[in-house]
Amino acid sequence: MTTKTEWIKTPLEDSLNWDVLPPETPGRVILKLWPPDRFKPDGLYIPPKEQRAAVGVAWVYRDLGSRILCPGDSVLATSYAIGSSLQFPQHKDIDLTDYRILDAENIYMVLPYAKAQAWRQKASPEVVGKIEEALPQIRLLAEEGDEQQSRAWLSKLMAHAERACGPEVMVRLEDEWELVGKALKAHAERKVREAQEEEIAAGERLAAERKRIADERNK
Repeated sequence: MTTKTEWIKTPLEDSLNWDVLPPETPGRVILKLWPPDRFKPDGLYIPPKEQRAAVGVAWVYRDLGSRILCPGDSVLATSYAIGSSLQFPQHKDIDLTDYRILDAENIYMVLPYAKAQAWRQKASPEVVGKIEEALPQIRLLAEEGDEQQSRAWLSKLMAHAERACGPEVMVRLEDEWELVGKALKAHAERKVREAQEEEIAAGERLAAERKRIADERNK
């Protein structure tokens, strides 16, 4: 029985505590690149500075001879080493754009998969608690038409959940993103209706006032 590997993105500010890979490690490794931080095309989340540094970050997909690295391990190498590594051969039915083949000696730090899982198990309950506390407030902001704050807050939660929680939490937040969008749209439509109704009411008040003045004159 095989266990599905989770691709866990731990905070890069902790990378100095990762294990150092022995120099001149033999063999090659197939890497799966960490995707850039993105949550929604119109999201307001900006990755922090340490996630835009000139280091290449990837996961190990398969070890080809080092006998040290395992699937799911996170690794650090220079951006140049990963960028100039061998592109994995493409397959007509599978998107392999984010896969690279790299000499293991070019990797200088590794976070073993077991440590990444332990970090997630510790961090996830705290993040889920923050989500449970924040969602009602975010919904209220959306219902009041505050798009910038509701979107930014939800994007921040998605950033934390992507690292600390399993995919089911991300699915929930993506659903919440859609609900926030619907609430913002409903608020905008309501404001338009209210403006139209007020315009009609103002016209009716003006017409009534003109009629009253005309009636006064005609007495």
